[in-house]
Amino acid sequence: MKKTFFAFGLLLLLLMTSCDLYVSVQPWNYSNTVWVCKNPKITYYVPEEEKAEDYAIAEMDGETIKLFFGFRGTQLSAVVTNAEGVDEECFFGSCQYAEKQFTVTVDKKTDKLFNGQYDILVFERIE
Repeated sequence: MKKTFFAFGLLLLLLMTSCDLYVSVQPWNYSNTVWVCKNPKITYYVPEEEKAEDYAIAEMDGETIKLFFGFRGTQLSAVVTNAEGVDEECFFGSCQYAEKQFTVTVDKKTDKLFNGQYDILVFERIE
């Protein structure tokens, strides 16, 4: 009996840790939308087509940088593809989601893009 209870509990724990409770409110779920962060200037595009790739464009010092956002729970990982074609994480942060806005609290220890200039990124949905 104890072994069965333990196995059931372990299975339940495994299932619970693999579920993303925030998936329905993450920005990539709002198809055909554009989200804008004004400072720094980052625009996040979510296409209408399901198989099309969502991406962000950051404008810094006259340079345009293409980013890919990965959402998992309340975490965001921003990735850039370097000149050799290798994906590198350029910043990481924790998120808060709403229907018309999401905010990212940037982890300054992992921030390779902004060099610690920004604590919070606020993205507002414009479409």
